[in-house]
Amino acid sequence: MAERPTSETITDLVHEKSVEILQEVGFCVPDDNVLALLMSAGFPVFRESKMARITPGLLENALMTLPKDVRLHHRSGELLACFGTSPVLWEPVPPSMCST
Repeated sequence: MAERPTSETITDLVHEKSVEILQEVGFCVPDDNVLALLMSAGFPVFRESKMARITPGLLENALMTLPKDVRLHHRSGELLACFGTSPVLWEPVPPSMCST
């Protein structure tokens, strides 16, 4: 019987395939101004199809500079929840548990 995959191996596979799609297929950017910004930042851009791809270097830099948590705010500015503050799961926590 085959060994059942763990959540870690599934997470790794999803990440690996996502990176593959972003590098080989790319993503659609319907706004010409955003395409120009991506091009100036070093992304391979295909204006005719309005597609952009990410390079391994750009992806590595993005992953290293992203914040470790995301804060969800109401339009009024009130903090509603934080994501990424839990070391086990990336799930929302109430504002009282958000780090400052």
